[in-house]
Amino acid sequence: MPTLVTSVQTAWTGGASLTSPSLTVDAGDVLLVAAATGSKSTSLSTPTATGLTFTLVKSASAASNAAAYVWRATASATATLTVGVARSAGSSSWGFSVLQYRGAQVGASASTTATSAPSLAVTTTAAGSHLVWVHGDWAGVSGTPTWRTVSSVSAVPIANGTTVASTRFYVGTWSGVGAIGSKTAGVSAPSGQTWAGVVVEVVPPTAASGSASGTYNYAG
Repeated sequence: MPTLVTSVQTAWTGGASLTSPSLTVDAGDVLLVAAATGSKSTSLSTPTATGLTFTLVKSASAASNAAAYVWRATASATATLTVGVARSAGSSSWGFSVLQYRGAQVGASASTTATSAPSLAVTTTAAGSHLVWVHGDWAGVSGTPTWRTVSSVSAVPIANGTTVASTRFYVGTWSGVGAIGSKTAGVSAPSGQTWAGVVVEVVPPTAASGSASGTYNYAG
């Protein structure tokens, strides 16, 4: 089954470019970059890291809303590296997390924008898969975050409603979410967020289809 080796993140204060803390990867490790910006007008370039090529898995953005992205890359050799991302337009706050998985590939994914308590449903493609979540709340709604439980599995927050200026940022994971089927991830509070979000399934390499898709809802 997939193993989350570690996760690191940048500050969420933005700027022209940001660089992650260093990670040591083995050949075959999968890196997911989960990023969000405080506004659609602030866009990000594809991440870079020595020896890695990143591909966009999913993104979401809308006018008067935030933007969210997840990219993936697979390491070809053991290395110690950092991941860099540059802002390509705009000036709002932003940041990103890097999640390092072993024995893994990307499965299904989904993205959307809405005004609600953030919620996205994805139909998993393998039993016991992991989920990775990222969203930005353009409205910056205050309150203690309550993460949704997925198949009785509690979330592990990485960015737990980090507040910068008028925006809040969320990144989290769920490990081993049970049998194949529809899984709804996100946060149930605070409600009334104006958000853009992405959820990505992480599966064993033999289970990944590479083109699976998800569905979404606005429950909550």
